[in-house]
Amino acid sequence: MPDYWIHPAGKGDAALTDVALRMYPPDFDDRRLWLKPLYQTLAMCTAGTALAVFASIPLSLLAAKNATPHPVIYHGTRVLLNIMRGVPDLIAAIMFVAAFGAGPLAGTLALAFHSTGVLGKFFAEIIEHTDASAVEAVRATGAGPLQVLYHGYLVLAFPQLTDASVYRWECNFRNSFMMGLVGAGGIGFTLYSAFTILAYHEMLALLILVLGLVTLVDFLGAKLRQAVNSMKPTITLTHWVHPDVLRYLRKHSRVMANSTRESWTPAMLLKNARNADALMVFMPDRVDAKLLNACAKLKVVGAALKGFDNIDVEACSRRNVRVTFVPDLLTKPAAELTVGMMIALGRNMLAGHARVASGRFEGWRPILYGTGLAGETVGILGMGVIGQAIAQRLRGFEIRVLAYDANRMLASRAKKLGVTFTSLDSILARSTYVAVGLPLKTGTRHLIDAKAIRRMKRGAYIINIGRGSVVDEAAVAQALKRGHLAGYAADVFEFEDLSLPDRPRSIPNALRSSPNTLLLPHLGSAVEQVRLDISMSAARSIVEVLAGRRPKTCIN
Repeated sequence: MPDYWIHPAGKGDAALTDVALRMYPPDFDDRRLWLKPLYQTLAMCTAGTALAVFASIPLSLLAAKNATPHPVIYHGTRVLLNIMRGVPDLIAAIMFVAAFGAGPLAGTLALAFHSTGVLGKFFAEIIEHTDASAVEAVRATGAGPLQVLYHGYLVLAFPQLTDASVYRWECNFRNSFMMGLVGAGGIGFTLYSAFTILAYHEMLALLILVLGLVTLVDFLGAKLRQAVNSMKPTITLTHWVHPDVLRYLRKHSRVMANSTRESWTPAMLLKNARNADALMVFMPDRVDAKLLNACAKLKVVGAALKGFDNIDVEACSRRNVRVTFVPDLLTKPAAELTVGMMIALGRNMLAGHARVASGRFEGWRPILYGTGLAGETVGILGMGVIGQAIAQRLRGFEIRVLAYDANRMLASRAKKLGVTFTSLDSILARSTYVAVGLPLKTGTRHLIDAKAIRRMKRGAYIINIGRGSVVDEAAVAQALKRGHLAGYAADVFEFEDLSLPDRPRSIPNALRSSPNTLLLPHLGSAVEQVRLDISMSAARSIVEVLAGRRPKTCIN
């Protein structure tokens, strides 16, 4: 025993002498003061965390709504996990010391008990957010429960589980010092023993060691978590999306997101996409060979839109980059907007609003007479899903609906929709309203040009909700000026069609200044829930491709 261990009460205190002899037996080696409790602490933390991880995986499956075999088991397991995580480490240590006696066994079990509750609930929430289609795909192969667990759940959630486990080990390392003060082994227990016999030198040295180790472990843990996160793919989102989409993607990847409501410039897009494994792109983005050459790691382009003419699909295919799109979520809002634009344009709503807002409105006057829908003829160019949805919504207005499409549908379907297929010339000559819903492809650019407009009857309206370049905007502006067209409404414009190098760079002034136009900033899908669903659909497709599967929305 060191000579400087003199207690104020004197050397005859038997209890203190006993504690000192237990710390410093006759064959005492100074290194044991540092090494044994340090090894004990590391072993306790590692063993406790490992036990918690292994125990948490089956418990989390029982506590996840999409994996539990029965609701009763789900609720029971959730209650158990909440109880375990609700018991503080220190209280758990006292319980296990009372049950098993002082020492590292009690500390290991206490750390495992509390950590199982924390990790089990966290793992369950990760499993509940695991892509269901991925798990079903594994189950459909005839895999057993353990294979579904490994290949369906754990593989997808591995980065998150690893990150959480490392962080929990750090927490356990810090908590073990306090637990040692109640007899749970490790450096904390040695520190308590030194305090009991007032071994000030040893207490100071141990405190310095504890602080140094905590700092070192925090540093190494942060580096390890950073390394784990680097295993995740990087997804770059070029435009603002709802927080729910970001939360979903961050469970599977690192996310680089444009948090503003403005578009990135091409230079900014190149810079931010350079290290991306996946891109989520929107209407203003151009994905071409130049961008693809700069993105060596790129595996998938997820288009959060229906039309994908702004993406060079052939160039993506040559580089083995998948392209996905959202085929159906834009249909209803786009059809609703089309009918609304018809009514607003024909009934002079913008002019009426301007009159009232100007303060010149003094009551009814015989002005702003327009054109309604009842009894009129509407021609729909393009009878895809949006064209059909427009026809469905027009049935209640007592109108005639004519349709034009290169691919005619079955007569029974046309009859059910109440549409009559006819030629383009017939539609132009007979229709009061012409709704343009055609995609931009070979043969459709400027399909509605000056020549086509001259074939339309005087006083007709054009509503463009397909692609801007299907209509010649300059020709429309001239027809409005002459009075041949009564009005033009558009939610899409020529300058937006990035696949056309010779496109105009702005909307013609003559069109913008015309009093007979209704020009909207691409609001076809601008419905809160719809935009959330579209972005989430694109996100799920991206995650599927990164997981090695081919989603149904893939087009190459």
